Amino acid sequence: MAAGTDRVFTVRMLGELQVHRVSDGERVPLGEGSGPRCVFLRLILANGDSVHIDRLQRTLQETSASGDLRALTRKYVGQVRTALGAEPEVLETEGRGDGLRYRLAPEAFGVDARDFAEGVKRLPRPPAAPDPREVDRLLRMWSGDPRSRYRRFLDPELWGDIYRSRDRLAEAAAHLAGNGTEIGAWPGFRSCFELDQGFLRSSAARRMAEGSAAPEPAAERRRILLVEDRFHDWYRERLAGYDCVVVRSLAEWHALKAGEPGLDFDLALVDRHLTEESDDSDGLGILEEMLDMGCTFPRVLMTVEIPEEYDSEEIKRRYGVSTIVQKDRNRQRPEGLNLLRQVVRRYTAR
Repeated sequence: MAAGTDRVFTVRMLGELQVHRVSDGERVPLGEGSGPRCVFLRLILANGDSVHIDRLQRTLQETSASGDLRALTRKYVGQVRTALGAEPEVLETEGRGDGLRYRLAPEAFGVDARDFAEGVKRLPRPPAAPDPREVDRLLRMWSGDPRSRYRRFLDPELWGDIYRSRDRLAEAAAHLAGNGTEIGAWPGFRSCFELDQGFLRSSAARRMAEGSAAPEPAAERRRILLVEDRFHDWYRERLAGYDCVVVRSLAEWHALKAGEPGLDFDLALVDRHLTEESDDSDGLGILEEMLDMGCTFPRVLMTVEIPEEYDSEEIKRRYGVSTIVQKDRNRQRPEGLNLLRQVVRRYTAR
């Protein structure tokens, strides 16, 4: 589908999943049962990236589906394609056989979750006060908790950016309330997350509940650039005392450079591979660009395997990295949380 094409559908996913045609406002029935809806959500959460059929199958393993999961996956994809009823480019098929992948053209869909995240991103950060009308509008975009509704089917990490935006919006609401501004949309927003104990125990939610929403004093936090395609949320949770900016692909790296030319970070953690197949060296390319840009903050290369032919000192010199961290071979995560934290503390100390 050509870039710049008008939106064909609107998608509401900050609550009950609903898809409507822009042309006539009619709701699109995605098919019977949870299977087609889970397939659609998994594809829309990919934000324009293609999804391998094996990943869609894993999504369906937790549904009530039985039988040949690959055949069912193709069936549900077919049902979604039929329901959308638009030109074939809206739901694209790439490859064949073991390499079969599917992709929803992002320009065809206006997604409330994306609009929400963009709206939160535009809010000024404390101590500047956001516009109460905009905070109210963003709070009212939520009508339920989709992550809870689809918890069994979809990896919670897929929702990471959306829920981080939710948490930042809650902080903005608490900041306004602490300055005496009434937040009329807060009760309805909070009611969406009655089962989310993490949110209910958050600083913003507690301050709003106690009626004393004055912002807690913020300690100076180090800023980390995290270049990681798969387990960025796992890292972020374990680096809760730092402000982590996530880059999951080359496209996101280029967007970051365009939006933040100075790259003001205290540390960069860069994964060597940034594709599902781990057959690339995109992380090394990003490190080379940082070197060419004259970045002065420390950079750490993370990799599952350090090939025998690698000369660690040569890699450090060539790519400007301070050290190399080998990730766990089986889970593709660093060997030991202590090692990760030691590296981060060492290179962010001032």
